[in-house]
Amino acid sequence: MDRFDLLVSDYLDGALDAEGAAELSRLLEGDPERFRLFVDLVRQAGALSAELGEHDSAGFIRRVLVEAEQGRTGFVRSVMTEVRRPRRVLSRKVAAGLVAASLAIVLGLVFSLNGSRNANAAIAVLVHAGPGARFVRDGVEREARAGLQIRSGDELSSGDEEAARFRYPGEQTEVDMEPRTRLVLLDGPSGKRIELRRGELSAQVAPQPGRRPMVIAAPQARAEVLGTRLKLSAVEDATRLEVEEGRVRLTRSIDGASIDVPARHYSVAEGQAPLTAEPVPPPPTRPPVVTGFSLIQTDTPRHAIPGYETLRDGAVIPLARLSGKRINLQAHTDPPRVGSLLFDYDETPRFNTEIQWPYTLVSGDGRGKKTWIATPGRHTITATPYTGTYGNGVRGEPVTITIQVTDGN
Repeated sequence: MDRFDLLVSDYLDGALDAEGAAELSRLLEGDPERFRLFVDLVRQAGALSAELGEHDSAGFIRRVLVEAEQGRTGFVRSVMTEVRRPRRVLSRKVAAGLVAASLAIVLGLVFSLNGSRNANAAIAVLVHAGPGARFVRDGVEREARAGLQIRSGDELSSGDEEAARFRYPGEQTEVDMEPRTRLVLLDGPSGKRIELRRGELSAQVAPQPGRRPMVIAAPQARAEVLGTRLKLSAVEDATRLEVEEGRVRLTRSIDGASIDVPARHYSVAEGQAPLTAEPVPPPPTRPPVVTGFSLIQTDTPRHAIPGYETLRDGAVIPLARLSGKRINLQAHTDPPRVGSLLFDYDETPRFNTEIQWPYTLVSGDGRGKKTWIATPGRHTITATPYTGTYGNGVRGEPVTITIQVTDGN
């Protein structure tokens, strides 16, 4: 039984002291999954018995509901403080029933778990959406149009060619989604949360209430924002944060390493490479250019494989000669570092978008390992460079090569 289980057990037994109540409150407020589990446990223990009609229960529920609707923090503490008041000892069943009733109401507001009117409350409004924009609610995908009232848990996707924008009502917080971006919006007692599944967003974030940061989470890292202007880009194996104003903390998912990124700087979380904050480079004066391709060995030390430093159109790659090597195909650019590079591979357009050098055909696994499992046959690769991250900004000319992979030597 872990610490959380012990605290909940003591709480239901009426044996939780003030220090334990504060610790349990912190665990509940910081972890939505534990929050849901806690409600399930107290429901099972008390489940709203007839004793809820006892003195002061209705008033208590109303007070907690008012706090939740006003967006105050610490409502879990309010529940436990009220239940533990020494002036009146409540039975275990009544205490559990009161908590279940009040938290079920709160969860209806925060997590849309019940059928109250607040379960459908909008947390944001879609103010612009181009063709192809979609949203998913309750497992059903629909077209997304301007004016859509976005609920907590909705998944939102911009179209392939046009950006989308949504706004949080009651504050000057606005988020722009670049084309081909997919995210999920959430809202809870810890504050706003955006889960950026892929793509890129730019956000102007107003100062957040109670200094509860807005969290923007991507596959490799998360950004904690109290109020600023920023851009976050996410691909399968890297997350890039660029800060225009203010300061944003970037925390890597794989190991919890973090860095505070100041204004006009950027940082990239990729694998286990050191997190650094670098100045944002000046805008390019010309479109980027793809200068060539090479076949590289990805095992340490990474280098171009002799004889394949320059792959030309029609090149032959014999797999038997490369037996035992982990390989990938790298595109080279001028300048050497560009905003992003997009690969098309055989019949798959937008096969991979690279936002961090080296620009390789196959992305990594989140730990910096990038390997191309080449199969015998004829393969066509097109590389297109961009000045902006995630395939936006000024586009350079695409360059295409065709190669032949064989089993022999």
